[in-house]
Amino acid sequence: MKKQNRAINQVLKTFLFLAVILYSSPILAQSVTYSEDVYAALLSRMVEKGTKSDQDAAFLESTQYWPDLWEVYHNSDTWTKMMNNATLFTQSTTEYDRSTGKTYALVTISDRVAWLAFPGVSTDANMDSGIHGAFITWPRSANADPNKDVHAYFYGEWTKLRDNGLATWFQDHNSAFDKLIVAGHSKGGVLSQYFMADYAPLLPDKIIHFVAFGSPNAGSEAFIQEWANRPNLKRVKFYTTQGAYIDFWGKPKSIDDMITYEALTVNAAFYYSNADILHDITVYPRGLSRAVGKYVSDCSSKLQRQYLQVDGAKFDTKLPVWEAYAKRIHDDSYYLSGLEDAYFSGDLDPVSPTDLVLPSIRLAAAQTTAKCIDNAAGGLSDGNNILIWTCGANNQNQEWFLKNGTIRLARNTEKCLDLNQSNTANGTNIQLWTCNGSDAQRWTYDGLTKNIRSKVNSGKCLDLVNANTTNGTNIQIWDCKEISAQKWNIAGATTVSNVSNKQHIVPVLAPTFAVHSHTGAESGSNIQLWTKDNTNTAEQWYFDGLAIKMRDHQNLCIDLNQSNTDNGNNIQLYNCNGSNAQKWLYDGMTRSIRSVINPDKCMQIKINTDGAYGKRSNVDIQDCNGSDVQQFLIQE
Repeated sequence: MKKQNRAINQVLKTFLFLAVILYSSPILAQSVTYSEDVYAALLSRMVEKGTKSDQDAAFLESTQYWPDLWEVYHNSDTWTKMMNNATLFTQSTTEYDRSTGKTYALVTISDRVAWLAFPGVSTDANMDSGIHGAFITWPRSANADPNKDVHAYFYGEWTKLRDNGLATWFQDHNSAFDKLIVAGHSKGGVLSQYFMADYAPLLPDKIIHFVAFGSPNAGSEAFIQEWANRPNLKRVKFYTTQGAYIDFWGKPKSIDDMITYEALTVNAAFYYSNADILHDITVYPRGLSRAVGKYVSDCSSKLQRQYLQVDGAKFDTKLPVWEAYAKRIHDDSYYLSGLEDAYFSGDLDPVSPTDLVLPSIRLAAAQTTAKCIDNAAGGLSDGNNILIWTCGANNQNQEWFLKNGTIRLARNTEKCLDLNQSNTANGTNIQLWTCNGSDAQRWTYDGLTKNIRSKVNSGKCLDLVNANTTNGTNIQIWDCKEISAQKWNIAGATTVSNVSNKQHIVPVLAPTFAVHSHTGAESGSNIQLWTKDNTNTAEQWYFDGLAIKMRDHQNLCIDLNQSNTDNGNNIQLYNCNGSNAQKWLYDGMTRSIRSVINPDKCMQIKINTDGAYGKRSNVDIQDCNGSDVQQFLIQE
């Protein structure tokens, strides 16, 4: 009966999902939330087959377990761009038995998000190399610390890929992405961790998410501690599967992707009575590694260890024998099946470039010695003071990253810049506080003025007390002004050098077009895209404070119709009246144009009925999500 109910639920779920896809308009279809975890699984599967094309038959075999979800994902704009930009690196290796093998790395970019995927074990010879490979001192370890060791063979695979093209790719494409997602299945999880250990420090301005499927630990406890302390490693997600086997007494036991080897009892070992099988089971997923429990303590709050429930009956009418079943649930086909369920539950992270690293927040005014916003003495208690201090290389008190409008301490991402008690009175102190999602912890970096504005009141900005650059001077809140004490430089942010010049508002995804007043200098005219033309005054804008005015008719402003922030409400040209409906923030971190009425609402290019963008595409208001349809450049 349970199997029958499960089958019925699966059919109903699939029917409902297909109904949404079949009967949605093209615009609604674009609102599907695509998950970086599913893309990561797809890329890992592709690279395991040694291909960079989703048309390869061997790759497509993996989709037999989730055809409905595959149909959605491979038709997405993000996946199309990923395939168009993909590069596959291939490197020959010599296996333990002296045969020649290959290892791969696949790298690509889509919408300022880069992806790097490594393959799992591909052959029996490759598995033998893992089983018999020794451990060596981590070559990048300071003073060659013997307590920091790595798997010699797999580390060698990584360095060959790194030195034969992969490092050069990152050098050449460094400016093309803000966020990097590193993925791998099984051995690929180990190679991914070696990338993080060796190369991630060379990308300090990038935020990195790590998504692994059945990944072993890559080295000693000391190595993992070093690995977990990478300041730009912001999220670690280890996916594991859960299955079951029958012990000697006929009772079902749980197995967590063979990682919980401790679950094997003496009775189970006696029942199978084959030490070699148990040895293989230990080695196959773990790569001669250490206890998995160390991940939890060493990765601290960065770790998200998620289980994907796997039902053996979904694939076979009866459970296979222990060894075969244990190895099979480690196969990525099972991860794909589990991710389908997780997708429907909405428990996956969407693809977004908005988690941006702020290596430092520097005072923009010229100084003999650069000055940065600093977490006083490295304190982590609520209320710890925020002040100005001489900028220092690799100073963790000055390293921050932006997430959903919060400015978080990089070394402890649960701590945020906070406006004390949401008090916007001039002189209120700025402090460190446990992140709580309140507006007191939400900020926007204004790419036009270089101010950092509070969401509580967009007219209030981070301010250096008395413009005093002496180390230890407090950071406070004050009325936003065009003064040096409120101007900050953030590496990687998009700014406008001279807002008094003639300006175009150009969509990132359609740079040959510009935001345009449909009927020219007329109150009520629609705001939409048109072919970019430097002589057309209907697409030339003047930024006057928070108002966006027609350059040649400064009595007309870009206006949110009726001050209504409901998704889809129209944006128009209207007589300037000083209302908040005509006040906008250009967010230099996400390149979005946000409404002052609600800074979580952004201008967005509306998709044409044919699914294209360009001439006559409308501009309306939508929830800010960091997508490319909400990204604009301000150009002379």
